[in-house]
Amino acid sequence: MIRILISILVVFGALTVEAAIPHSRTITSRLAKNSGRGVYVIEQEVRFAGPEGLVTKERWLVQNAESMRLIVQGPNAGEYRWDALYRDGRKTATAPAALFPPKTEAELAKMEPGKDTKTSGLPADFFEPYLYYRSSAKFLEMFVKNKILPASAAKDRPRITNINTYKPVPEVGVRLGRTGGTVAWIFGEPTPVDGKVSYPGAWIEQDAFILRKIRLPSQAEMTLSEHAGGGGGMRLARERTIVWRSPDPSVLEPRAATIRVTSVKNFPDKTLAPQFLPTSISANEIKSARLPDSPIVREFYSRFR
Repeated sequence: MIRILISILVVFGALTVEAAIPHSRTITSRLAKNSGRGVYVIEQEVRFAGPEGLVTKERWLVQNAESMRLIVQGPNAGEYRWDALYRDGRKTATAPAALFPPKTEAELAKMEPGKDTKTSGLPADFFEPYLYYRSSAKFLEMFVKNKILPASAAKDRPRITNINTYKPVPEVGVRLGRTGGTVAWIFGEPTPVDGKVSYPGAWIEQDAFILRKIRLPSQAEMTLSEHAGGGGGMRLARERTIVWRSPDPSVLEPRAATIRVTSVKNFPDKTLAPQFLPTSISANEIKSARLPDSPIVREFYSRFR
């Protein structure tokens, strides 16, 4: 009897040590619950670092992480506009001259809604869906795709069939640490001491299970703060900063843009359904598509939007 009790205590102790760091599936499951339910309309401002002090206004319509609509406008009415639809792993967008070669007047006159737009794959550094994934499986899929977690993270854990022979194995790529003074679950390999390479990673606040920082393989990084409720169970960061390196070798300092949420409205599912169709981008919006002809704005909207 004593031997049995000792065996149970040893195994329980091992399980307790492993439980100190939950499995990535458990962490991302709690994270997904903070992504909300229903449809969201989110108004935000993007401020670009630099002497120009450029600002754009964005209106996001979010059905879920796989179906989103973006409208970009200037601080002043009619200053400029850019529209994009993100659906089923594809992006359909108007093509402003600042991003793509302008069309002739004759070509503009023939444009039709839902047809004369540019369709492509989603940008590799598209951060926005990480705010709205609503399942643990999708978070894990994207963390594996971006080399934040190993492929084993997306696989189901084997069931414990015999507690006497069970040997807990710590999960690779998950540890406890800090970011911005907050205790967080950290996904990804630690950055080497020399700091020459920063590995992809994700930082999820320990107690609240909210995303605090994410770094992609390109080294582009997004930090999130001031999380608050947005209805439907959402905890949305009211401020985010995206930092990246310009492809222009003459630009030595990192580029940066700060996103500030000004309004969040929550609606039932299937609300605003027509806005998530390609035809929601009208012919007039296609013809008038334009963004500020600034290198930092051009990089931001071609790379992160």
